[in-house]
Amino acid sequence: MKGLYRKRLGIWGEQTLDLWMRKNNWVPILKNKKIKKGEVDRIYKYIKNYYCLAEVKTIYLNKTISSEYLFSANFMKKFIKKQQLLNLLRFSDFFVKNKENRVFIRFFLVLIFGKKNFYIDKVHLCQNIKICCFEKNFAIISIIPEFTTNLKGKSDLEIWEK
Repeated sequence: MKGLYRKRLGIWGEQTLDLWMRKNNWVPILKNKKIKKGEVDRIYKYIKNYYCLAEVKTIYLNKTISSEYLFSANFMKKFIKKQQLLNLLRFSDFFVKNKENRVFIRFFLVLIFGKKNFYIDKVHLCQNIKICCFEKNFAIISIIPEFTTNLKGKSDLEIWEK
């Protein structure tokens, strides 16, 4: 039951993100693209040769947490694995080699609020984190991952924190 619930939750989050992206003129062209060591959740296209490679994480928040913790390396490491970072980075090379103009790599967190009156303190947001959509019962947050020149040798914490 727990696995089925999480799968349905993930599908709802991906569909919710698809709707928001369409409202902003990004069309999903590939969903759950299988690659050598995993998959890329979504590939969106925007006018001509602009692409967005996206990993989508849907998280149900049933208790109030601080936004400082929500956007910390420790919280991110619980939901976003190093292999997912590498998959996005490797797959983006395909677009660069094919001379596509712009490739954006994003993690999208779809947060579902189990408690009423949930808020995100914007003080803790940085230039790599953007609140895309904030509704009564959910929010969509975009995160630009930090890549280093030697990604394989870095720990997850070093990837997330400068």
